[in-house]
Amino acid sequence: MKLWGGRFSQELDPDAWQLNASIQFDQRLARQDVRGSQAWAEALKKAGLLSVEEHRQIFKGLEAIDSEFKEQRFAFKDSDEDIHTAVERRLQEMIGHAAGKLHTGRSRNDQVTTDLRLNEPRYVTLPNIMKAKKKSLEIVKPETLGVDVAPRLVTLKVAEPSKRKAGVKLPDAKALVDKLRNEAKVI
Repeated sequence: MKLWGGRFSQELDPDAWQLNASIQFDQRLARQDVRGSQAWAEALKKAGLLSVEEHRQIFKGLEAIDSEFKEQRFAFKDSDEDIHTAVERRLQEMIGHAAGKLHTGRSRNDQVTTDLRLNEPRYVTLPNIMKAKKKSLEIVKPETLGVDVAPRLVTLKVAEPSKRKAGVKLPDAKALVDKLRNEAKVI
């Protein structure tokens, strides 16, 4: 799914696309993105922008997508720029036209912020700590689970890391991608 570039006269350079795509990083936010989209669908329904049937289709489609993520069956495509486009594309494949309404009044910044907030760790509350204290604990030794906890690392010496070399200014994105691919070997 292509988010931008509608006014471009040519296709985007593949190296620039690879540099811009974040799907390999934000896949971990997949289930948060689905939950945020479900909440947004609910808001659109309450605002009268989705019919009951459209809301049902979107919600069921998002539940199915969440199951695909949970069971690691979700198939990413090369055209998925980020997790949001992957979810939107899959929803479109599943339910058709109604999927396009999910983006009504929603910005990419809103989606990113929501996903990141949903991904924040949850903290315990005092009442839940008190409830947990009343429960009995089962002590399990690692050996009973088949886990070997013998130390495997040996510290040979502790030293300050070597000084970093000065950075290099590159003439263009192609040169950057080339360095990342051939020298750093990170893409």
